[in-house]
Amino acid sequence: MPNKKRVKELLAPHEKLIYIGHLHWFLFKESVITLILTTSLYYFSFVYFSAQLRDFLNIIITLLFFYAAFKFLLEYLKHNSSFFLITNERILIQVGLFKTSSMAISLPKIQTIEVNQTLFGQMLGYGTVTIMGVGINTMNKFDMVSNPNIFRQRLQTAIDGEGSEPIIEQTIHKTRETAPRPRPRR
Repeated sequence: MPNKKRVKELLAPHEKLIYIGHLHWFLFKESVITLILTTSLYYFSFVYFSAQLRDFLNIIITLLFFYAAFKFLLEYLKHNSSFFLITNERILIQVGLFKTSSMAISLPKIQTIEVNQTLFGQMLGYGTVTIMGVGINTMNKFDMVSNPNIFRQRLQTAIDGEGSEPIIEQTIHKTRETAPRPRPRR
């Protein structure tokens, strides 16, 4: 998720932020399962295997453990660097860490918003969002989006221009001159 400073850099002075979306925590499933399995194998190698076989297995288990820990770190960095911003004028999306996919589409250019969810996706609250814009080859597909139906609803509301309340007071670029002054005490 972007911090407030990063959001300020991304938005124009007159834009109002309506929604901030992110990737779902289920992104970590492979690395967490691998970490659990390697930890379990390490325990069972001491209990059930001979010393020679245990030494060989411990080398493999250690390599798997470091692979899973490294994969978890990469997934964590990807999760924190990816975001889905909806403003009153456009949508800004950035997904990825080393290979980033980023886009900004003005709201009138969005033609279709499609959400696909598996059974697990419906139970856990994640899915694939496909945004199709006006023109040729303007289909963008984003996997593992957290709360995709809420994302689609907020985006559709912003496109229709129906009373979408900004999530940050007024605009994100509020200056000191426009800030209300406190009343003097009597």
